[in-house]
Amino acid sequence: MIRFLAILAGAPALAIPALAAAAGAADSAAVYSNVCAHPETGELRGRRIVILRFPDANYALVQFAEGGMLPPEAMQVRLDADELITFAIVDGPMKGTRFRGMVTDEMLTGAFSTYADPRLAPEEVALPRQRTAPEPMPTCE
Repeated sequence: MIRFLAILAGAPALAIPALAAAAGAADSAAVYSNVCAHPETGELRGRRIVILRFPDANYALVQFAEGGMLPPEAMQVRLDADELITFAIVDGPMKGTRFRGMVTDEMLTGAFSTYADPRLAPEEVALPRQRTAPEPMPTCE
């Protein structure tokens, strides 16, 4: 499993749709993203979360776009029967960021917060599920 996640962390996150076909019957992968390109500069902004469900545990690959895509961070997530999802990023440039939200087949909603600076307001997100890679990248509104 760790080797599988290491391979995924090095792969471009939009290559993930092939995961569902490669996964076993009880396994699944879903990409949720609001990443878009600034209409004038072309810089990327937004968030992408890939949820990987396996019988023994659930994982996420999380990417932040701040002008360009930051490297993905992989971590185990808590996902309960009511589809409440929680995780914390423990490495990389977004270290100290936590997420709590709800996941459905169509949308992942919730909030990113940081314990590095608790004065910062949580960042609310609504990430639609991406069933195919957008070509070209959608323009930010």
